[in-house]
Amino acid sequence: MKFAIIENNVIINSVKADDQENIFLESFQTAKPWDEAVATLPVGGNLAPPPPAPPSFISRRKFFQQLAVEKVITQEEALAALSTGKIPPALQKIVKKMPDDRQFDATMMLTGDATLQRDHPFVAAANLSPEFFITANRIV
Repeated sequence: MKFAIIENNVIINSVKADDQENIFLESFQTAKPWDEAVATLPVGGNLAPPPPAPPSFISRRKFFQQLAVEKVITQEEALAALSTGKIPPALQKIVKKMPDDRQFDATMMLTGDATLQRDHPFVAAANLSPEFFITANRIV
């Protein structure tokens, strides 16, 4: 039987399964028989494309530019970070809250790496979401 995977009242995927209990779902998703789900779509409703996956890394420029866009740092601080390697005060505070054995690594990454890896400990310390990486990656 074909089932619709639904998230936020939008069909995001379909699966074939013997019964509903055999379908793995994230906690924010539901499954309905396909015909029932399609019947509840608004007129002209389409299957939603899957959300973009966050990139595993973004460039330093996109990182600092997105921080400036979100007003975490100023535009001047973003430019200084790129041109001189000076870490903006808001980011220095985050680095100083990290464990002592991670601070040097975070400082080196912020001042010299060409990219910011999503799995770097600084990203968790700064509470940067996957959406931050998706949005920053759209900057051209």
